[in-house]
Amino acid sequence: KIAWRQVVAVLVCLVLYLLAFHAAGFALSTFLFAAVLQMLLGAKWWSSALAAGAMVILVQLLFINLFRVPLP
Repeated sequence: KIAWRQVVAVLVCLVLYLLAFHAAGFALSTFLFAAVLQMLLGAKWWSSALAAGAMVILVQLLFINLFRVPLP
């Protein structure tokens, strides 16, 4: 059975992420998107924040230092 509430929540989060990306920048909008999405799917707030923070740092390090591509 499809969990429609979760599907709708993910889609709403994705739309909000896309709208906030240019205004808030990559780091903040991606952190909030990842943390909120994980909490909506059942993770605790502290583990969501920790994982989202680690993900943002890792992606920034990869793109800026390894790929030499600036992020917005």
